[in-house]
Amino acid sequence: MCLFAASSAIFKLNEIVLVLDNAPCHTNAEDVFDEEQFEGAEVLKLGPYSPMINPIENVFSVYKSAVKRFLARQRPEILRVPEGVTITEHRSKFLKLAADPLFAEIVTPELCNRTFCHSLSHHQRALRFEDMQVGS
Repeated sequence: MCLFAASSAIFKLNEIVLVLDNAPCHTNAEDVFDEEQFEGAEVLKLGPYSPMINPIENVFSVYKSAVKRFLARQRPEILRVPEGVTITEHRSKFLKLAADPLFAEIVTPELCNRTFCHSLSHHQRALRFEDMQVGS
């Protein structure tokens, strides 16, 4: 069953608000919601960069910082590209070495909850369409 069918069986479309950030994959989402079958549903797009009300941005920030620290520690080895291996292949190996273990270590339910709770402090200001400083 598709998401549309599942959600419309539970909710009335005029009760659904889809909030999107500005990821490239969301570019045409509003066009889809212009179709007749989605009449009544609402799409809201966040500002160009709104980490204060988009908890996943803060989770990704913590994760990317951990990956960068790992890569900084591995820098001498990263710069020694073995013969017969492209630079891209060699560097990709280090990203893969970091990605999965660090994700499991860094992206915890506790971090997700903490970033979500932090975002709650900004929701009322967003609902009132107030300007907010990035990083506040």
